[in-house]
Amino acid sequence: MINLLPPDSIHELRAARHNNILLLFIVGGGVTIGLIVLVYGATFALMKATELSNSASSEESKQRILKFNQVEAQAKEYANNLKLAKTIFENELSYTTALRKISSALPAGTVLQSLDLSPTTTSQPVTVSILAKTPASALQVKESFEKAGIAKNITIVSIASGADAASAQSAGAASSDYPVALNLNLAFDQSIFAEEKKDE
Repeated sequence: MINLLPPDSIHELRAARHNNILLLFIVGGGVTIGLIVLVYGATFALMKATELSNSASSEESKQRILKFNQVEAQAKEYANNLKLAKTIFENELSYTTALRKISSALPAGTVLQSLDLSPTTTSQPVTVSILAKTPASALQVKESFEKAGIAKNITIVSIASGADAASAQSAGAASSDYPVALNLNLAFDQSIFAEEKKDE
């Protein structure tokens, strides 16, 4: 094919084609750069949102940990208070237990009239006054206390019945139901205050 175009027109045509190709490269490069910027921008925004969310979650977790630490401290304090209370109750002397043991040791037909009972008087001689229905039941008190193991060094100070009991005891001591009055000297054992442990 014979080219009949003048040389200037040929150069202009070639330059126009080169310009079109360059324009296509520029537009394509611009679109590509725009897409890259858009992707990086979206990634940055997503990462920033994730960072803010994690920061908020971390702060919330710190608040929860702080609350849990406070609850843990309160629980430890409560447990320590329970241990202290348990120690106090274990070391506390139970007069109810002591009176129950003494009354259980009394034989039938006898009642306790007077008793001086305190931790300072245990293992020391004290006088115990007992009323009985019969002299025989009064005499059983000493043996019954010894068998129960609640007292030691038991001695009979006096035993009186009827009019003798009324004169020997304070007012209202002897009555028609319990005419016999018995005085014992003894030393209570410290174990009377301790509750007996049940075997599990």
